[in-house]
Parts: sequence; structure tokens; C-alpha cells
Amino acid sequence: MISVGVAAYKPPGTEFIWFTTTLMLIIGLVTIVLFVLQIEQLVIPNRCCSWPVFETLYSILASILYFVSVWLCVNGAENNDDSTPFIVAAFFCFANFIVFGFNSVLFLRIFLTERRRADGAGSIPTSGTPNYGSP
Repeated sequence: MISVGVAAYKPPGTEFIWFTTTLMLIIGLVTIVLFVLQIEQLVIPNRCCSWPVFETLYSILASILYFVSVWLCVNGAENNDDSTPFIVAAFFCFANFIVFGFNSVLFLRIFLTERRRADGAGSIPTSGTPNYGSP
């Protein structure tokens, strides 16, 4: 996002890119502090929702915001004489979009697995699966 800051012309929407980056950085730092101090169970009790639910929602929000930021960066690159800062910012926003999209799928799968185990479907039937010579 530093690349957007050095651009000579800043079209409308540049503030949204900064907002997205700053918000995700703050939420990430708060998450790290929660885990370092081991107080995540106090802040988000299990009876309310589990940690994978929070992480899924956070990742979906981040994916949406970064996708909009990619669109704004591409728009800024088209309407600017020096498009390099916006192309660099669009690349990193797209990379963050991919990472947070993957995280949302990953933590959703973790949540669904926890839900199935809590509902009593902890044992998966193994009949009919190949054993490749093992006992």
C-alpha cells in the first residue's frame, strides 16, 4: 500500500484501499495479541461461537474488502499517467484476496468438522476402503 501512497495522483477510492489494509492489519495484530496472551477463550467463549467461526467471518470480510480494493487499484491504474504504483498495489491486494479466500474455505471446513463431531458423527465408517495390504 506504500506504492499507492507514492503515486502523484490519487483517484477517489484510494482511502478505501488504505482503510482495508489498516483494518486488516489491526484485526490481525489484535488476534496475535489474543493468542500470545492466551485470552481468546475469555474474549470469544465457546458457548457463543468457536474460533473457526470468527476466523471464517473475518476472512470472508477481508476477501470482500480486498476484492473491492483490487478493482479500485485497477481503476486507478487506468486513470493515471504513472500506473506502476496502482499495478503493484493491485497485485498485493489480489494476493491478499486469494490468501483470505483460502483461509475462509479452510476455517469453514474446520468449523463443519467440529460441528459434525459435536453432533456425534465422530467415527467415519471405513468399510469398503482399500487397505493396500495393511492389516
